[in-house]
Amino acid sequence: MDQKLLLRQQMRQEMDDESVQRTIIHQAKVARLRVAAQSRKAMGAQAPSVPLVMLAHGDSWFDYPLDGNSIGLSHTDIIAQLPLLGWLRGS
Repeated sequence: MDQKLLLRQQMRQEMDDESVQRTIIHQAKVARLRVAAQSRKAMGAQAPSVPLVMLAHGDSWFDYPLDGNSIGLSHTDIIAQLPLLGWLRGS
């Protein structure tokens, strides 16, 4: 098999695996938030504000540098910057 094709398939599999892991982590966080909200409500406390759950579709949200096309030493993805801008809670 062509080495480039093999590397591309490997990269695609790694990306798919990472997406699955991120989804599992996100679902666990959402479940914990729901249980906490239900517990607070059952105790008569005010329910906490519900965090925004957002689906970012398309590659422009990820691996897209905000400061040009150079390789940065920090996360410059748009989705990673939203918590800093007050749009999302940090993870």
